[in-house]
Amino acid sequence: MRRFMIGLGLVAITALAWFFWPKPADMGHPRFFADQTYNFETIRVLSDIQPAGGDSEEALQAIPAIRSGDSQSWYAAWTGAGDRAMRLANATQESTGKGDALLRAHNYYRAAEFFLAPRDPRRPALWEKNVDAFYTGLDTLKVAYERIRVPYGAHHLNAVYYPGGAGAETKPLVVFVGGYDSTMEELYFQLVTAAHRRGYSVLTYEGPGQGSVLREQGLTFTPEWEKPNGAVLDTFLASHPKPAKIVLIGASMGGYLAPRAAAFDKRIDGVARAQVAAKLAAIYLMDKKPQAALDEIRSTQISTLPDDVGHQRLLIEARALCDLKHYDDALDLLAIDKASDTARLRADIYWQGGQWANAGKAAEDALVNRWSDPAPLTEQERAVAMRAAVAYSLANDEASLDRLRDRFVPKMKGGPDAGAFDVVSARIDAHGIAFRDAAAQVASIDTLQSLMKDIHAQGAVRTN
Repeated sequence: MRRFMIGLGLVAITALAWFFWPKPADMGHPRFFADQTYNFETIRVLSDIQPAGGDSEEALQAIPAIRSGDSQSWYAAWTGAGDRAMRLANATQESTGKGDALLRAHNYYRAAEFFLAPRDPRRPALWEKNVDAFYTGLDTLKVAYERIRVPYGAHHLNAVYYPGGAGAETKPLVVFVGGYDSTMEELYFQLVTAAHRRGYSVLTYEGPGQGSVLREQGLTFTPEWEKPNGAVLDTFLASHPKPAKIVLIGASMGGYLAPRAAAFDKRIDGVARAQVAAKLAAIYLMDKKPQAALDEIRSTQISTLPDDVGHQRLLIEARALCDLKHYDDALDLLAIDKASDTARLRADIYWQGGQWANAGKAAEDALVNRWSDPAPLTEQERAVAMRAAVAYSLANDEASLDRLRDRFVPKMKGGPDAGAFDVVSARIDAHGIAFRDAAAQVASIDTLQSLMKDIHAQGAVRTN
């Protein structure tokens, strides 16, 4: 009896604890799966549903049957969803409902094979079903499109052109390419429908390593994406009027492929083209090819650019002119720009041109009032101060050298360049071998690297 009462008491305590214990709030959850890949691919399916009639219930019925990490359950769930959508399409006479069901079936069939092994025998048939459902759906919905075969060496690429409505010819043509595992057909859901609502024509394509080009021809990715992109534009423009502008957009890994193509194809317009050209020009500068850098900047000039992009291009163009020994042209280009990185570049141009007095003054001006600022000098600022001292010495400008010494010796004191600054800022009549050695060291500083750091700091051109 005693044991029974103790047990009953424990049950009562447990029940009371359960009843009064704070419970977590009943809140929604942003994830379908803890596994990031399965979660992402599920969201990818749902994202493509809205342009195809918006019936998310079919997907929500399929998701609970999927076990994370189990490719067979993923295949079965989405194949089942595709088959149900196809049965609905076959039983529907009304064209909108029928076409939407076909596009959703395409979406589910595309998803179903995603986690299957590359040589799984079920993949080819599933691929054919998803592609057939897509184009049958477009035909049923009477969506205007044109399938284009693009010659590409011994192979061919594929493109689909979706002409916009009335007035589309006055707007830029949007060229859209996917990424690593994108299919050309799914690009319709990602951008084409939204672009059509806004009156734009869209040209989508699949290049090497993508879609049927990889599956049926075995053609793998190329880093020289200007080649497939150029082939697509060549073929398209051979049979269509040239649009006023061409805008290239890349999704996923296509975000890397598209800028590469834009850097080499003058037919592509827009701010992205100007930014990519700046990156390429910076690489040319680092590779000691200033003429190529200058040509790249000048061949991609655009009248209206964001201030930061325009400034980055200005610095690169001026440095290219300097490296070509067109010092006056470089200085004229920077004449009205007052930014701090421009001031440092201006000092460097004077230095390269052997205009020592101007080089010293420009370098000191670039430091503004840092001599009175309690914050320590940066490595770059210390290098500028030493270059100013050497320039004043070479200009035989004792007064300016005295001023620089009085201002910056205290700032340099205790720092890694204190001894070197004492030598290069000493009175001119005291110069000797130590000065020559220190001056040579200052002259050897790679100011191009400093310029690239200035540009990187603005988030512009990354050369790695």
